[in-house]
Amino acid sequence: MAHLPNAGLYNIFSNAVKTAAATILPDEDVLRGMTKATKKWTLTYVDQPNGVCMISDTLQGGFLGLKQTADVEMTGAIYLSGDQQRWILKKAGDDYTISQMVNGEERFWYLAGLGDMIKTSSSEDKQTWEFELTS
Repeated sequence: MAHLPNAGLYNIFSNAVKTAAATILPDEDVLRGMTKATKKWTLTYVDQPNGVCMISDTLQGGFLGLKQTADVEMTGAIYLSGDQQRWILKKAGDDYTISQMVNGEERFWYLAGLGDMIKTSSSEDKQTWEFELTS
């Protein structure tokens, strides 16, 4: 697989909605695209050659994932939870797509607009994300 970011601490920025960083607001557990609200995320790999990784909250703990409830498919908004869900990073130009397999379909991170929840969407709505290394 093409070069992927090394495991480490990152800010994650949307390329579809400029200036939007993936963050979780105080008193929420849902991932949003907010300006000037960077949050450090810890990227760890389960299978780096295939881009399989987990993304966790560096300061508070917890992992990014999709909620699953009875009779509801694991799609929609991305939340911070205790579940160690796996994501797939793929090189796309200078940046990366972030996806997860849901019921046999690859679902990609998607941000409609500034302040909105980051959700998973079909491959037609594939967006790219920049991983900015932090210290």
